[in-house]
Amino acid sequence: MFWGKLLAFILAVISLAIAFFMVSLFFNFVSVLNVQQWFLSFYLFFVQNIFFKILGFLVAALFVFLAGALLRFLLPKEENCIIYSTPEGEIKVSFNSLKALTKDALQNMTEIIQADPEIIKIGNDARILLRLLVRSDASVPDLSAAVQNKVRERIEKQTGIVLKDIKLFVDLKPEEKLVENP
Repeated sequence: MFWGKLLAFILAVISLAIAFFMVSLFFNFVSVLNVQQWFLSFYLFFVQNIFFKILGFLVAALFVFLAGALLRFLLPKEENCIIYSTPEGEIKVSFNSLKALTKDALQNMTEIIQADPEIIKIGNDARILLRLLVRSDASVPDLSAAVQNKVRERIEKQTGIVLKDIKLFVDLKPEEKLVENP
């Protein structure tokens, strides 16, 4: 990755500059008084008047922005998609599409009150964690098999992705009794 190599190069240059500076101080190639004079000159340049103070603030802000931009590329970027290859090329399918297809596959099942799918990427495969709120009179084993088959068939038919796993978390909704007011 280009940004990783660029950051490694910049850190290597900074490390070498610090090492060169330390060696030059230890072996008196540059005296400590000269270094002190350079720092003092640098400081005095930026405190002469308000214009140079603003310029110093902008330079500092630029370095903070540059450091933030470089550190941003070090953080791993989470991809919210599944990539699979076909003879024609690569295809990316977003997690939102997989969630929508899961909900759509379960739309006509009257036993399900609410479905909340969550997609997890394992390697380059997808796993669906499906939280279901179902009616209390539903048969959970029969419903589970039907849900897994419907979701798997729908996603494979629409996207070509073979699901690694479909895990169900089933919550039965108790029957609500009507309370009559006396």
